[in-house]
Amino acid sequence: MSTPRQILAAIFDMDGLLIDSEPLWDRAELDVMASLGVDITRRHELPDTLGLRIDMVVDLWFAQQPWSGPDRQEVTNRVIARAITLIEETRPLLPGVREAVALCKAQGLFVGLASASPLHMLEKVLTMFELRDSFDALASAEKLPYSKPHPQVYLDCAAKLGVDPLTCVALEDSVNGLIAAKAARMRAIVVPAEENQRDPRFALANVKLSSLRGADGGASARLRYFRDKANRRLAA
Repeated sequence: MSTPRQILAAIFDMDGLLIDSEPLWDRAELDVMASLGVDITRRHELPDTLGLRIDMVVDLWFAQQPWSGPDRQEVTNRVIARAITLIEETRPLLPGVREAVALCKAQGLFVGLASASPLHMLEKVLTMFELRDSFDALASAEKLPYSKPHPQVYLDCAAKLGVDPLTCVALEDSVNGLIAAKAARMRAIVVPAEENQRDPRFALANVKLSSLRGADGGASARLRYFRDKANRRLAA
């Protein structure tokens, strides 16, 4: 049995992990679709879109209910612009994010961000919360042929960090993101939203947490919890 490689880098997802933006993406998506005359009550007929790139979601809507007028790229741009506006208005940084990022830096890890969202949005969000300087590399699936659950965005981020994917741990909140991380041969910590905590598919992760806050209060205690739990189980 081979010895697991030392972790050299932590790569974070953004939407749903750093910021509570999934409800905002949903709102932006439905606002734009409704403006096109699409019957948004049929959304439940679409497959699971959590973690997918927004142009892929727009394609699913168009396949279900084609509209006339703006093309799919223009609709995608409208959804992105609306989502950015909502994020700027609500500033939904999730609890424990600053501490988790600080822990990774304190442990001497490279820190990256791998997201399906556009690169300019990644830059904007990190700058908004004064986190940009804590990230050594950003990778977006915006221009890739495939987004998550394909692993390419994680492989790109590892390459930008100058590390082997086998030495990376990915932090995710969605099944699609988790599949992407594992397909990239990374170890994975998953932090699902409360309503998704019981999803059996998250058994694929090395570690599952209910929050980046850890189990108890206080920044230093949360850091110790996160570090110790990761160290105990990431070798699995």
